[in-house]
Amino acid sequence: MKNRDRQGAGSLTVAVLSFGSDPPMVEQSIITVVTWMFLAGLYWLVRRESRTAQAGVAEYADALKWFVRVGWLLTVGGVLFVGLTLRGQDYWAAMGMAGLFAALILILHLEAFFVRVALDGEFLLTSSPWRRDRVIPVSAVTGCDYSPSMQWYRVYTAGYGVVRLHWMMKGIGGLLAALPVQVPKGPSSPGQDAHEMNSGAASTGASAVGRNLEPTPPP
Repeated sequence: MKNRDRQGAGSLTVAVLSFGSDPPMVEQSIITVVTWMFLAGLYWLVRRESRTAQAGVAEYADALKWFVRVGWLLTVGGVLFVGLTLRGQDYWAAMGMAGLFAALILILHLEAFFVRVALDGEFLLTSSPWRRDRVIPVSAVTGCDYSPSMQWYRVYTAGYGVVRLHWMMKGIGGLLAALPVQVPKGPSSPGQDAHEMNSGAASTGASAVGRNLEPTPPP
């Protein structure tokens, strides 16, 4: 009887040690859960902002901009920590990782703070750090689709390129509602908020009073 009890206790101990001896699996599970919680929280914040977004203006939500600011703080803090604590090969490896992270944050910073699409009467005004500003006649819009892999709407135009609207942008519902093409059904995102669409559609054309806009010459 005692031998059986010892064997059972030994088996339980081995099982517990086996479960705890695979930290990569546990870490991966924790990272997955935290990532999904972060995306869910970000989605909720963006949707909340979209309900009070400026009609006819699509720009990245403040929640994403705050994420970028936190990223810069972490990057600077990491560089200071590396500079004060590490030496030799570890120092240069850590600085290389910090530089890579800083480059990624810089790209996200430019995207979040400088990409903007506005509806001004009969024109779409686009601003982006990745290409020249465009003034696109709404009449030049030829189609619209949604990319599930990239999580953005693509607005196609005749001679003016493609305008992309990511789900993290607030105000895209009203802007899409004003287009003279059928808009595909995307995810249950800020761009599909009914209040936003109604307010955006009602204000179409109001912002162009007193302005003389000329379309950007097609490339």
